[in-house]
Amino acid sequence: MGRIPRGQHPTLWQDFTFCDLAMIGKTQKGRVQLNTAVMHAFRKKVKRKYPLLWLMYRKEWEPRKSGTLIGEDLPHNHCLIGGIGEYGHPYTVAAELALMWVDCTHIVDKEAYRQALEVALHGKSYRLIENLTSALKYVTKYTGKLSDVHLEDAGRAWGRIGDVPQAEPIIERMTDSEDAWFRRLARRSLRKAKKLTSRARRFRKGIADQGRNTFVYLNIESQTRMMTLSRVLARK
Repeated sequence: MGRIPRGQHPTLWQDFTFCDLAMIGKTQKGRVQLNTAVMHAFRKKVKRKYPLLWLMYRKEWEPRKSGTLIGEDLPHNHCLIGGIGEYGHPYTVAAELALMWVDCTHIVDKEAYRQALEVALHGKSYRLIENLTSALKYVTKYTGKLSDVHLEDAGRAWGRIGDVPQAEPIIERMTDSEDAWFRRLARRSLRKAKKLTSRARRFRKGIADQGRNTFVYLNIESQTRMMTLSRVLARK
């Protein structure tokens, strides 16, 4: 079980995407390469301007819902951001990061640049994370969900920028029976299926599949309690 030290949870959630013009005419491979190149340039800018900042990101592919490329599968990146510290208010940092990202896409057309910046600075593109509970909510919703798009050679799905604070991981060795019980308890910890979206239902169902690796985000107290109970139930 990987852990972030208490008191060092991320304070900002931000999404980074592309305008249609940047992706028009590109194959899937070309779009993968563009996302990788832009993220690489973005990483350099962030580390230069905010050396103490850290980000954990997940790339996701989804069909574009509007615009010239409606229906086409395009990448965007969900980011957890921490270490803001004395850099100012998180929203100020978010605005700077949005500008950096758009600059890294190298959009020449002024109108396209304006539109890309408008999307990057939109209120839905970044949210303040006020406590650990909020952090868990965003992580569970975005980084743990299953994608509706299944592509070959889609590139690296996870990454980080900067030094992400990490506590020593907890390594638990489980029998197949204990693993089955832990997955069952993890599923029960989620809300009832009728209140979940179709994606969340699939994620909830996926937890039960012992042949599938997945992520479950819980506080350490809940993990320990469920682990102990799993071992007790497995002996019966």
